[in-house]
Amino acid sequence: MIDPGRPFSEAYRYIIEALEERIRRGVERARFTFEGVDGTYALPETVQTVTLISGEKDGEPHTFFLDDDFQIIGGQIVWLSQGTTPDPDSQFEVRYVYQESPAGLTDFNPGSVVGTLVRAVAREMKLLYDQMDEAYRRAFIDQATGVALDNVVAMLGTLRNPAQRAKGEVTFSRRQADGTVTVEAGVRVADESGRTFVTTEEGKIEASELSATVPVEATQPGPEGNVNAGAVVIMPTPPEGVDGVVNEEPITGGQLPEPDDQLRERAKHELERRGNATLNAIKFAVLDIDGVEGVEVIDHSTDSSVPLGEIRVMYSGGDLERVEQVTENTRAAGIFAPRPVEIEPILISGTFYLIPEPDALPAAAGQFASAAAEAIRSLTVGEPLSVRRLNALAYDVPGLADVAEAQLTHDRETPPEPVSDPFVVDRSELVRPNETGPDRLKAVLVSTLEADSRREDPDDTANEVDLRLVDSDEHPIEWNNFSLDVSATLLARLRTAPEQAPERVGSLGPLTVTWSGTDTTALTITADDAPGLERDDYIRSSVEVVVHAAAYPGILDAETTVNLSLPLEE
Repeated sequence: MIDPGRPFSEAYRYIIEALEERIRRGVERARFTFEGVDGTYALPETVQTVTLISGEKDGEPHTFFLDDDFQIIGGQIVWLSQGTTPDPDSQFEVRYVYQESPAGLTDFNPGSVVGTLVRAVAREMKLLYDQMDEAYRRAFIDQATGVALDNVVAMLGTLRNPAQRAKGEVTFSRRQADGTVTVEAGVRVADESGRTFVTTEEGKIEASELSATVPVEATQPGPEGNVNAGAVVIMPTPPEGVDGVVNEEPITGGQLPEPDDQLRERAKHELERRGNATLNAIKFAVLDIDGVEGVEVIDHSTDSSVPLGEIRVMYSGGDLERVEQVTENTRAAGIFAPRPVEIEPILISGTFYLIPEPDALPAAAGQFASAAAEAIRSLTVGEPLSVRRLNALAYDVPGLADVAEAQLTHDRETPPEPVSDPFVVDRSELVRPNETGPDRLKAVLVSTLEADSRREDPDDTANEVDLRLVDSDEHPIEWNNFSLDVSATLLARLRTAPEQAPERVGSLGPLTVTWSGTDTTALTITADDAPGLERDDYIRSSVEVVVHAAAYPGILDAETTVNLSLPLEE
C-alpha cells in the first residue's frame, strides 16, 4: 500500500529522463518490496546485467553492492544475510541492461524527432500517473473531495447536507381598495440584481385592505438568495390588481451545500454519535439536520454555570422543532436538556482597502474578498474573529502587496460598531460575513495618490500640499488611521528654456504622513526643500512636485505644482 500522504505520481521531467535513459542506454528499472532475505525477487528474462540496486536503509537512501549485499542467481536477486539489506517492507529499485543492444539514438533535444516522441509519451504517462493518484486517494476520507467524499462517507450512512434556499416574506400592495385580490402560489418576484423568488402559499388582499404578506423562497439554493429588507421590488408578471411588492424584512437562510471539511469531520464522529450520551454525539447529530451550520453543546465540565446533570444546546440555522427532537433522542437518560437556543449570528460588514502590486488585475480584490468571506464562514460557534489573520490572506492572492486598512463593522450593536482585533464573541454567537446589500463585505484596490497645493500665508513661501488616496473608481478614501511613507521630488524649469523638461532642484523624505478620520492630510513644502532654486535662472512660481510611495510601487504617483517664489506683497 502507498502512503496517501506521499505523492503517487512522478514529476514530468523525471519521466522524460527515465525514457531517455532507456532508449539511450537500454536501461530498464524494476521495483520490489523487500520481504526479507528469504523473499523471492525474480528478474525479467530480458535482463543482461544488473547495474544498480538502490533503496532505503534506516529510512535513508542507500545503494547496495553486488557480492557484498546481494547476488544474482538463476535470474533472481538473492540477499545475503551477512550483508546490508533494505528496510523491511520498503521498496528497492533494480536497474538493469537489456539483452538487446541500445538503439543508437543520441538526439533527444526538444524539437528533435526522438525528443518530441519521448515528451509526447511522457505527457501521456504523467496524465496516467495523475489519474491513478486521484483514483487511489478517493478511497481515503482525509484525501477524498466532492463526490468521491460523498461515496466514502456513505458507507457510514452519512449524507452531505444539501444547499438551502433563502426564505422570507414579501408584501403585495395596491393603491386603493377595490374588491378582493388573490395572489396565487408560484408568483415570481425579484430584486434589481435579478435574484428571483417565488411565493410558496396563496395570499389575499381583502376587500378593505391595501396589502397582504405572503411567504416566498428563492428559486435557486445558496447564499445568493439572502437579501436585505427592501431589496425585492420587481414583479416580472404582476398579479391582476397588484401595484407593488417589497420585502419589509430580510430574506435569509440560503446556504451552500455542506463543505467537505465539515462533512469529513461529521463522518469521523458518526460511530461516536451512534453511541449517544456524549456531547459530541449530540453535536454531530444536530449538525446532521438540513440547514444547521453551527452547533455548540456545553455541560458543567465546560461551563460551571451549567448545573450538574444538564446540558445546553445552541445552534445556528435549521428548524427548532427538529433540533429539539434530535437532542431529545440523542441525550443520555437522566440528563436534562432545556429547549435549544438559536445562536445569534453576528454579521461582519465593511471594506478591505488593498494595496496592489504594479499591473495588478482588478479581479484581485474580488479574490481577496471571497477568501476573507470563506475564512469567516469557517469560524465555529463562539470562535473569535482575527482581523490580522484576514489581512494576511492578501499574501496568498497574486497582485496584492498588503492590506492598508480593514474598515469592518459588526451588527451586534445598533448602529453597527467597529470590529476590534481580535473580535471576541459569546458562546451563543456565530460570526458570519454580510454578503448582500450595499454594506456587504467587500475589498477595494487603492489606486493613486492625488495632490493639491495651497499657500496658507501670502507672506510666506511655505506651501501646504493636500494628499489623498483614491480607489480604483477614483473615490477618495476616508481612513480611520493609516500611515504611509512618502517621498517628494521637486522639479523646476529654466527661465531661458521653459519648453525643456524640468530639472531636479530638491526633494523631501522619506517621511511618514498619516490620515486619521479624514481623506486628506497635509505635506508642507518650502524653498528650503529646493536648494537648487538658489540659482535665479529657474521659474520659482511653478515648481513641480512628484509625490510617490516608495514601498508600494503599485500606488501611482501624485503630481502638483507649488509657488516657491519670494513672499507676495500685500
